[in-house]
Order: sequence, then C-alpha cells, then structure tokens
Amino acid sequence: MTKNDKAQARKRQERAMKKRGKDVVRHRTRSSTILSENTIQHQMLGEFGSVENFIRNMRRLGELFREDESLKTLRFDAAAIYAKLDLAEAKTNAALRDFYSNDDFTYFAEEFEEFWKERRGEILPDLVNDERANEIERIFKVLMQKKKGFKKDYRAVLAGHLLIQSHQLARNETPIAENNLWEMMFNATIKENKVELPEPRPEEPKEAETEADAVAPVDAAPDASEPPAAD
Repeated sequence: MTKNDKAQARKRQERAMKKRGKDVVRHRTRSSTILSENTIQHQMLGEFGSVENFIRNMRRLGELFREDESLKTLRFDAAAIYAKLDLAEAKTNAALRDFYSNDDFTYFAEEFEEFWKERRGEILPDLVNDERANEIERIFKVLMQKKKGFKKDYRAVLAGHLLIQSHQLARNETPIAENNLWEMMFNATIKENKVELPEPRPEEPKEAETEADAVAPVDAAPDASEPPAAD
C-alpha cells in the first residue's frame, strides 16, 4: 500500500468513526433515565468538546486495550462470535478480510459499517450481561485513578468509563450495537483471533423466469373491420 493509499484509508476511517461517534454524544431524550443519561452526555461534550476529540481519545483507548493488563481482559468469546458468522458468504468473507487487514481496533472500511452494525446487533445481546458490565465499570474506575497523572491516557480511559456508564443507564433504550465500547471489544476479539478464511462462496445466480411465471400474452382483439363468421 502506497503512502497516498494509506492517507486515503485513514480519511475513510475517520469519516466512519465520526459518523459512529455522533451516536455516542447526541442528546438523548427518552425514558426515565433522561436526567442521569443527559448528565453523562453533557459531561462527554464538556470533556471532549467535539466528536473529533472524542474519536481521538477512543483511538488512544484502542491502543490501551493492547497495552494495559486490565483492559486486555475485555474481550468476548471469539468462538461464540465466529459461530454466528458464515465465513464463506461473500459479504462476510470480504468484511473479515478487510477487518484482518488493519490491527487498529477502531478500524473497518466505511463500506462495511452497516454490515458490522447488523452483525453486532445480532451477536452482542447474547454476550453482554449485567455482571460483565459491572465488572467493566469497576475496571475503568480503578484505571482512572491510576492514570490521573497521564493526561492522554486518563482522557482515553474517561471516554471508556463514560461509555460503560451510558450503557448502564440506558441499557434498555440504546442498542448495544451503537455503543463504541462494546464495538471496540467486538473488534478486538476478532482482530486478535483471526481464522483462516475459505474462498468466498459464489453468489447464487438469480433463478431464470420459468414459463409458468411468465405473463401470458393478451389475445389480440378481433379486427372490427372483418365481418362476423357465418353461423
């Protein structure tokens, strides 16, 4: 990949992350959790100022996911994820090959954004529970204390802590697939547990129209100029 190709890939990644990040910092107004959840949303905006700054800190959090021992534990069961993916299906196969091409936990090509959102929506509800969420919140609280003297790391950890708090307050309102923290854990699990992919299965051609399905031609109306047949 050339330097120009890498720059273009980074721009596409940033556009995709910006689009996803807007879901995190948007002002929600639903349910009885409105006051507490909006407090978190306003705290996000107060801490990071913009979606771009939030994304920058999420990228650093992705790096900490590799470096910090406590964050290295935040992974799902890879076998459980792969069991629900058809590795030979053309779209899935292409999306995974793209996923494997970049080890950044925040990366996937913009063209696969909806695909992965749908897959997370199908898979994560079986992997996320209250016990896991409580343990993750505890880990972030401890890590925030440890990182207080390191501004860059502290703000990255703060982003993760606000995301898990947002989940805790709106777990029945906001789809799991839209929470960037669960997304990062999902990405990390797949990227750290790559499997050998089969050749993609050829897409089945559309069935040719059968004679039974074809619309029969309408009989032409008799020519009015011709005399009626004699009895």
